Amino acid sequence: MDKSINDNEQRVWRSFNSAHLQLLEQLDRRLQQNSELSLTDFQILEAIDQAPGRRLRMSDLAKRLHVSRSRLTYRVDRLEKSGLLKRQACADDGRGLFAVLSPEGMETLLRLKKKHDQNMRAWFFDEFDGDELNQLGRLTDRLNSKLTR
Repeated sequence: MDKSINDNEQRVWRSFNSAHLQLLEQLDRRLQQNSELSLTDFQILEAIDQAPGRRLRMSDLAKRLHVSRSRLTYRVDRLEKSGLLKRQACADDGRGLFAVLSPEGMETLLRLKKKHDQNMRAWFFDEFDGDELNQLGRLTDRLNSKLTR
């Protein structure tokens, strides 16, 4: 049985990949126009904000964001130097560290979130009606489910 990708599948893949990369670049560019933070920096702050106690183990943060530990360490170093978060030792694991959102980090996140949400609306959500968005959600949920097994 031939498992080759046909022309239509290749077209869909290239279109999906291109749209995804362009969307991330657009959101990153817009964030950097409003701050000195990258999209990855924003996602780090947002992930910590959503965690209980506004703190998250570094290893869990790397998994959640699908980034290497070394890339995460570099970004967290920069965010810590700018006062947006701090590292805190894990009481139950001498080697583990939490990334903790600082008050300044929370303020920055709240300030940028509204503009980021507007950018996501303009560059993504407004392109779909309710039914299309629901269908896209089901499709990406299914793909995510397969990829996280």
